[in-house]
Amino acid sequence: MQDRDKYFLICVIGCALILTALRAYATEANDPVVAHVGRDTVSQSALESQIADKLQEQRRALDQARLRLAAEYERGRSELLQSALEQMLDERALQLEIERTKMSRDELLAAVPVRKIEDAEIVEFYDQRQVEIGGAPLDQVRQPIVNYLQQRAENVAKRRYLDELRRKYDISAHLAPYRVKVADQGPSLGPPDAPVTVVEFADFQCPFCAQMAPTLRRLRELYPDQVRVVFRQLPLRDIHPLAVDAAQASLCADSQGKFWDFHDRVFADQASLSRSFLLQIAESLTLDMPAFEKCMTDRRYNSQIAADVQAAQNLFVESTPYTFVNGRLVRGAVDVEELRRIVDQEIHSHKVQLRAQHLLR
Repeated sequence: MQDRDKYFLICVIGCALILTALRAYATEANDPVVAHVGRDTVSQSALESQIADKLQEQRRALDQARLRLAAEYERGRSELLQSALEQMLDERALQLEIERTKMSRDELLAAVPVRKIEDAEIVEFYDQRQVEIGGAPLDQVRQPIVNYLQQRAENVAKRRYLDELRRKYDISAHLAPYRVKVADQGPSLGPPDAPVTVVEFADFQCPFCAQMAPTLRRLRELYPDQVRVVFRQLPLRDIHPLAVDAAQASLCADSQGKFWDFHDRVFADQASLSRSFLLQIAESLTLDMPAFEKCMTDRRYNSQIAADVQAAQNLFVESTPYTFVNGRLVRGAVDVEELRRIVDQEIHSHKVQLRAQHLLR
């Protein structure tokens, strides 16, 4: 073999060895060796295949956390923008009134009439918050209750005054509120075609849900033809061990057409909540007791309760009450005035849409 041929052969063999080494390096880089067992190797992919289910679970948790963060960001951003806009428009309205009346800001707000708190309102507030108050006699907590109610009345009066100023000076907000899609399935009150649907996720053992119950009842009284209220179950079993039984019982009562009666009785005397108390309520409502007890024993509505809980989780709802007004989130127990403002905005928006549709015909 000539020297030239030998040189060519050596080059070919060298190149082949280099390519083999590069392939091995690339393979190891993409799928590194994590262990040696004698002459055998264990690759990362082989290791991951042993725990594929657990790694998939971790991936799902990561994806869920990312979705939660994204939703919280969008919700928080929207709330900040809405709050800033509301404050800006209130200040603009006040400034225009200051220029017209030549009165100071403090003088204008001090002149806003505020209703006095009645004794019946104090007693009602005290009765509705027995769990929070912890059994303290009314005389001991009367003044803090009066102070709270008076401050609330002042806030409501101020809000109404500012809203009147906005109407007076033709000031309106057009920033679209943050909304989410919420299925309105479950026991409901109100017209199916109502322009406003209020969906509440609640827990029968939650004291704040007990506070929200009369608020939603009052809202229905104020808007009998315009508001539909839907109740969805979210028993927080880790902190409220009786909530699941109460949820089950309410749906068993619903099967006999008495959900809302049952709902009101539980929240009216939440401190007495027990399995025997649930049976007492069913008897007082003259339900078919054998059918009711069989429904409870069979856990007939486990799947419906689970579906509501899953829906809440998908919406990242972890506490109660959580209320959605046409998809607009309202956290916790709030006053009826706070809900009324949102409802009025939604009704106004609905009327504007109807007018626009009429003009397009």
